[in-house]
Amino acid sequence: MSQAELERMRQVSASQGLMLESASTRLMAEGGPHFDCPDKEPSARLDTLEAAGLAKVPFTSGILVGIGETRRERLESLLSIRRSHGRHGHIAELIVQNFVPKAGTAMADAHAPPLAELVWSVAAARLLFGPNMNLQAPPNLTPAPGQGDEELAGSWRALLDAGISDWGGVSPLTRDFVNPDRPWPHVAKLAAATAAAGYELMPRLSVYPEYMPLLGRLPTFFNPLDANASLDGNAVFDGNAALDQNAVLDRKAVLDAAEWSGAALSGMWLGGASGGAGAGAHAGPASAAAEWLDGSGGAG
Repeated sequence: MSQAELERMRQVSASQGLMLESASTRLMAEGGPHFDCPDKEPSARLDTLEAAGLAKVPFTSGILVGIGETRRERLESLLSIRRSHGRHGHIAELIVQNFVPKAGTAMADAHAPPLAELVWSVAAARLLFGPNMNLQAPPNLTPAPGQGDEELAGSWRALLDAGISDWGGVSPLTRDFVNPDRPWPHVAKLAAATAAAGYELMPRLSVYPEYMPLLGRLPTFFNPLDANASLDGNAVFDGNAALDQNAVLDRKAVLDAAEWSGAALSGMWLGGASGGAGAGAHAGPASAAAEWLDGSGGAG
Protein backbone atom coordinates (compact mmCIF):
# COMPACT_ATOMS: atom_id res chain seq x y z
CA MET A 1 0.00 0.00 0.00
CA SER A 2 1.10 3.55 -0.64
CA GLN A 3 1.52 6.24 2.00
CA ALA A 4 -1.65 7.94 0.77
CA GLU A 5 -3.64 4.70 1.07
CA LEU A 6 -2.31 4.07 4.57
CA GLU A 7 -3.22 7.62 5.59
CA ARG A 8 -6.79 7.05 4.39
CA MET A 9 -6.98 3.82 6.38
CA ARG A 10 -5.55 5.61 9.40
CA GLN A 11 -8.73 7.69 9.65
CA VAL A 12 -10.85 4.61 10.36
CA SER A 13 -8.37 2.11 11.83
CA ALA A 14 -6.48 2.55 15.09
CA SER A 15 -3.62 0.34 13.91
CA GLN A 16 -2.53 -1.56 10.81
CA GLY A 17 -0.08 -4.30 9.98
CA LEU A 18 1.76 -6.37 7.41
CA MET A 19 4.01 -9.33 8.13
CA LEU A 20 7.38 -9.07 6.43
CA GLU A 21 7.69 -12.87 6.83
CA SER A 22 11.22 -12.81 5.41
CA ALA A 23 13.59 -10.34 3.79
CA SER A 24 15.28 -13.17 1.89
CA THR A 25 14.92 -12.96 -1.89
CA ARG A 26 16.29 -16.51 -2.05
CA LEU A 27 12.87 -17.77 -0.97
CA MET A 28 11.38 -16.22 -4.13
CA ALA A 29 13.33 -18.58 -6.42
CA GLU A 30 11.69 -21.51 -8.19
CA GLY A 31 11.08 -24.28 -5.69
CA GLY A 32 11.05 -21.82 -2.79
CA PRO A 33 8.05 -21.07 -0.56
CA HIS A 34 7.52 -17.63 -2.10
CA PHE A 35 8.01 -18.61 -5.74
CA ASP A 36 5.47 -16.97 -8.07
CA CYS A 37 4.09 -14.91 -5.18
CA PRO A 38 4.71 -11.27 -6.17
CA ASP A 39 2.94 -10.01 -3.05
CA LYS A 40 5.65 -11.71 -0.97
CA GLU A 41 8.43 -9.65 -2.59
CA PRO A 42 10.51 -8.40 0.38
CA SER A 43 11.22 -4.97 -1.12
CA ALA A 44 7.49 -4.33 -1.65
CA ARG A 45 6.67 -5.26 1.93
CA LEU A 46 9.52 -3.17 3.30
CA ASP A 47 8.29 -0.25 1.19
CA THR A 48 4.91 -0.59 2.91
CA LEU A 49 6.59 -0.60 6.33
CA GLU A 50 8.41 2.58 5.35
CA ALA A 51 5.22 4.19 4.04
CA ALA A 52 3.45 3.32 7.31
CA GLY A 53 6.20 5.08 9.22
CA LEU A 54 5.89 8.20 7.08
CA ALA A 55 2.11 8.07 7.54
CA LYS A 56 2.57 7.76 11.33
CA VAL A 57 0.51 4.58 11.56
CA PRO A 58 0.93 2.35 14.64
CA PHE A 59 2.04 -0.77 12.79
CA THR A 60 2.46 -4.50 13.38
CA SER A 61 4.99 -6.59 11.48
CA GLY A 62 7.03 -9.70 12.02
CA ILE A 63 8.68 -12.81 10.66
CA LEU A 64 7.57 -16.33 9.81
CA VAL A 65 9.76 -19.11 11.19
CA GLY A 66 10.29 -22.44 9.45
CA ILE A 67 9.59 -21.87 5.75
CA GLY A 68 13.10 -22.78 4.60
CA GLU A 69 14.97 -19.70 5.79
CA THR A 70 18.24 -19.85 7.70
CA ARG A 71 18.80 -18.38 11.15
CA ARG A 72 20.96 -15.72 9.54
CA GLU A 73 18.10 -14.79 7.22
CA ARG A 74 15.78 -14.50 10.21
CA LEU A 75 18.18 -12.08 11.86
CA GLU A 76 18.48 -10.08 8.64
CA SER A 77 14.69 -9.89 8.42
CA LEU A 78 14.40 -8.67 12.01
CA LEU A 79 17.11 -6.08 11.37
CA SER A 80 15.24 -4.84 8.29
CA ILE A 81 12.19 -4.18 10.46
CA ARG A 82 14.34 -2.60 13.16
CA ARG A 83 15.91 -0.17 10.68
CA SER A 84 12.48 1.09 9.62
CA HIS A 85 11.38 1.32 13.25
CA GLY A 86 14.57 3.21 14.06
CA ARG A 87 13.69 5.84 11.47
CA HIS A 88 10.03 6.27 12.42
CA GLY A 89 9.31 4.60 15.78
CA HIS A 90 6.06 3.17 14.42
CA ILE A 91 6.41 -0.59 14.97
CA ALA A 92 4.03 -1.02 17.88
CA GLU A 93 4.12 -4.81 17.87
CA LEU A 94 6.46 -7.46 16.52
CA ILE A 95 5.19 -10.98 15.79
CA VAL A 96 7.43 -14.04 15.67
CA GLN A 97 5.19 -16.73 14.19
CA ASN A 98 5.96 -20.35 13.46
CA PHE A 99 4.92 -21.89 10.15
CA VAL A 100 2.09 -24.45 10.39
CA PRO A 101 1.37 -26.63 7.31
CA LYS A 102 -2.17 -26.39 5.95
CA ALA A 103 -4.05 -29.00 3.96
CA GLY A 104 -4.72 -28.06 0.37
CA THR A 105 -1.73 -25.74 0.04
CA ALA A 106 1.57 -26.14 -1.81
CA MET A 107 3.38 -26.62 1.52
CA ALA A 108 0.88 -29.03 3.06
CA ASP A 109 3.58 -31.71 3.36
CA ALA A 110 6.31 -29.40 4.67
CA HIS A 111 7.65 -29.96 8.17
CA ALA A 112 6.69 -27.52 10.90
CA PRO A 113 9.63 -26.03 12.82
CA PRO A 114 10.34 -27.41 16.30
CA LEU A 115 9.74 -25.38 19.43
CA ALA A 116 13.47 -24.71 19.88
CA GLU A 117 13.65 -22.81 16.57
CA LEU A 118 10.67 -20.64 17.50
CA VAL A 119 12.05 -19.88 20.95
CA TRP A 120 15.51 -19.09 19.52
CA SER A 121 13.87 -16.61 17.15
CA VAL A 122 11.81 -14.99 19.93
CA ALA A 123 14.96 -14.57 22.02
CA ALA A 124 16.80 -13.04 19.06
CA ALA A 125 13.96 -10.58 18.48
CA ARG A 126 13.92 -9.57 22.15
CA LEU A 127 17.65 -8.89 22.17
CA LEU A 128 17.56 -7.00 18.86
CA PHE A 129 14.57 -4.81 19.76
CA GLY A 130 15.25 -4.30 23.46
CA PRO A 131 12.97 -4.45 26.51
CA ASN A 132 10.25 -2.04 25.33
CA MET A 133 9.04 -3.75 22.16
CA ASN A 134 5.67 -5.51 22.35
CA LEU A 135 6.65 -9.01 21.23
CA GLN A 136 4.04 -11.61 20.30
CA ALA A 137 3.89 -15.32 19.51
CA PRO A 138 0.41 -16.77 18.72
CA PRO A 139 -0.52 -19.29 21.47
CA ASN A 140 -2.76 -21.45 19.26
CA LEU A 141 0.19 -22.22 16.97
CA THR A 142 2.69 -23.07 19.71
CA PRO A 143 4.55 -26.34 19.04
CA ALA A 144 4.36 -28.82 21.92
CA PRO A 145 6.14 -32.17 22.35
CA GLY A 146 2.84 -33.82 23.30
CA GLN A 147 -0.89 -33.18 23.12
CA GLY A 148 -1.53 -32.67 26.83
CA ASP A 149 -2.14 -29.45 28.72
CA GLU A 150 1.13 -29.80 30.66
CA GLU A 151 3.20 -30.08 27.49
CA LEU A 152 1.50 -27.05 25.97
CA ALA A 153 1.91 -25.03 29.17
CA GLY A 154 5.61 -25.92 29.12
CA SER A 155 5.93 -24.62 25.58
CA TRP A 156 4.16 -21.40 26.51
CA ARG A 157 6.53 -21.00 29.46
CA ALA A 158 9.51 -21.38 27.11
CA LEU A 159 8.16 -18.53 24.96
CA LEU A 160 7.57 -16.37 28.03
CA ASP A 161 11.09 -17.01 29.28
CA ALA A 162 12.50 -16.17 25.85
CA GLY A 163 10.90 -12.73 25.92
CA ILE A 164 7.34 -12.48 24.59
CA SER A 165 5.08 -9.88 26.21
CA ASP A 166 1.87 -10.37 24.22
CA TRP A 167 -0.26 -13.34 23.15
CA GLY A 168 -2.10 -11.46 20.40
CA GLY A 169 -5.78 -11.85 19.66
CA VAL A 170 -7.38 -14.67 21.66
CA SER A 171 -11.14 -14.94 21.32
CA PRO A 172 -13.67 -17.23 23.04
CA LEU A 173 -16.20 -16.25 20.35
CA THR A 174 -14.45 -16.36 16.97
CA ARG A 175 -12.00 -18.72 15.32
CA ASP A 176 -8.58 -17.89 13.94
CA PHE A 177 -9.59 -17.09 10.37
CA VAL A 178 -6.00 -17.42 9.11
CA ASN A 179 -5.52 -20.80 10.81
CA PRO A 180 -9.09 -22.11 11.20
CA ASP A 181 -7.93 -25.62 12.14
CA ARG A 182 -6.01 -24.26 15.16
CA PRO A 183 -8.55 -23.22 17.82
CA TRP A 184 -7.70 -20.55 20.35
CA PRO A 185 -6.63 -21.88 23.75
CA HIS A 186 -9.05 -21.45 26.63
CA VAL A 187 -8.31 -18.08 28.23
CA ALA A 188 -8.25 -19.62 31.72
CA LYS A 189 -5.49 -22.06 30.70
CA LEU A 190 -3.47 -19.30 29.07
CA ALA A 191 -3.93 -17.11 32.14
CA ALA A 192 -2.74 -19.93 34.42
CA ALA A 193 0.38 -20.54 32.34
CA THR A 194 1.09 -16.81 32.28
CA ALA A 195 0.62 -16.52 36.05
CA ALA A 196 2.98 -19.46 36.62
CA ALA A 197 5.69 -17.36 34.96
CA GLY A 198 4.92 -14.43 37.29
CA TYR A 199 2.77 -12.33 34.97
CA GLU A 200 -0.89 -11.42 34.64
CA LEU A 201 -2.94 -11.92 31.48
CA MET A 202 -4.70 -8.66 30.61
CA PRO A 203 -7.00 -7.54 27.78
CA ARG A 204 -5.87 -4.72 25.51
CA LEU A 205 -7.11 -2.42 22.77
CA SER A 206 -6.20 -2.60 19.09
CA VAL A 207 -3.55 0.07 19.66
CA TYR A 208 -1.11 0.17 22.56
CA PRO A 209 -1.55 3.25 24.77
CA GLU A 210 1.99 4.49 24.15
CA TYR A 211 1.19 4.66 20.42
CA MET A 212 -2.05 6.60 20.70
CA PRO A 213 -0.21 9.93 20.18
CA LEU A 214 0.67 8.78 16.65
CA LEU A 215 -3.02 8.91 15.81
CA GLY A 216 -3.08 12.66 16.38
CA ARG A 217 -6.46 12.57 18.11
CA LEU A 218 -7.12 10.30 21.05
CA PRO A 219 -10.25 8.27 21.71
CA THR A 220 -12.87 10.29 23.52
CA PHE A 221 -12.54 8.43 26.79
CA PHE A 222 -8.93 8.72 27.90
CA ASN A 223 -5.64 10.58 27.77
CA PRO A 224 -3.03 7.79 28.12
CA LEU A 225 -0.21 10.22 28.89
CA ASP A 226 -1.89 11.37 32.09
CA ALA A 227 -3.56 8.64 34.14
CA ASN A 228 -4.97 11.27 36.51
CA ALA A 229 -6.52 13.47 33.83
CA SER A 230 -10.26 13.87 33.53
CA LEU A 231 -11.98 12.23 30.57
CA ASP A 232 -11.56 14.97 27.99
CA GLY A 233 -13.15 14.11 24.67
CA ASN A 234 -11.67 17.20 23.02
CA ALA A 235 -8.01 16.48 23.75
CA VAL A 236 -5.95 16.77 20.56
CA PHE A 237 -2.34 15.67 20.30
CA ASP A 238 0.30 16.47 17.75
CA GLY A 239 0.64 13.46 15.46
CA ASN A 240 4.07 14.74 14.43
CA ALA A 241 5.43 14.70 17.96
CA ALA A 242 8.17 12.20 18.73
CA LEU A 243 7.18 9.32 20.97
CA ASP A 244 8.64 9.35 24.46
CA GLN A 245 9.70 5.72 24.86
CA ASN A 246 10.43 6.34 28.55
CA ALA A 247 6.96 7.61 29.43
CA VAL A 248 5.40 5.79 32.38
CA LEU A 249 1.89 4.68 31.44
CA ASP A 250 -0.83 3.26 33.65
CA ARG A 251 -2.10 0.43 31.45
CA LYS A 252 -4.72 -0.64 33.99
CA ALA A 253 -6.21 2.84 33.79
CA VAL A 254 -6.36 2.51 30.01
CA LEU A 255 -8.21 -0.78 30.34
CA ASP A 256 -10.58 0.62 32.96
CA ALA A 257 -11.36 3.52 30.65
CA ALA A 258 -11.92 1.15 27.75
CA GLU A 259 -14.35 -0.91 29.83
CA TRP A 260 -16.11 2.27 30.90
CA SER A 261 -16.54 3.36 27.29
CA GLY A 262 -17.70 -0.03 26.05
CA ALA A 263 -14.77 -0.21 23.62
CA ALA A 264 -13.99 -3.60 22.08
CA LEU A 265 -10.84 -5.25 23.36
CA SER A 266 -8.72 -7.01 20.78
CA GLY A 267 -5.83 -8.85 22.37
CA MET A 268 -4.06 -10.19 25.43
CA TRP A 269 -0.84 -8.88 26.92
CA LEU A 270 1.16 -9.44 30.07
CA GLY A 271 1.07 -7.32 33.19
CA GLY A 272 3.99 -6.78 35.55
CA ALA A 273 5.80 -9.47 37.50
CA SER A 274 4.06 -11.15 40.44
CA GLY A 275 0.63 -10.42 39.00
CA GLY A 276 0.96 -6.64 39.06
CA ALA A 277 -0.49 -4.36 36.39
CA GLY A 278 2.81 -2.81 35.39
CA ALA A 279 4.27 -1.93 32.02
CA GLY A 280 4.90 -5.58 31.20
CA ALA A 281 7.34 -4.72 28.45
CA HIS A 282 9.34 -7.92 28.71
CA ALA A 283 8.32 -11.32 29.99
CA GLY A 284 11.76 -12.80 30.52
CA PRO A 285 15.19 -11.56 31.60
CA ALA A 286 17.77 -10.75 28.96
CA SER A 287 19.95 -13.55 30.32
CA ALA A 288 17.25 -16.09 29.46
CA ALA A 289 17.06 -14.78 25.90
CA ALA A 290 20.84 -14.99 25.62
CA GLU A 291 20.75 -18.61 26.79
CA TRP A 292 18.40 -19.50 23.94
CA LEU A 293 20.70 -17.91 21.40
CA ASP A 294 23.83 -19.71 22.57
CA GLY A 295 22.02 -23.05 22.83
CA SER A 296 22.13 -23.50 26.60
CA GLY A 297 18.38 -22.97 27.13
CA GLY A 298 15.85 -25.78 27.31
CA ALA A 299 12.55 -26.15 25.49
CA GLY A 300 10.14 -26.21 28.39
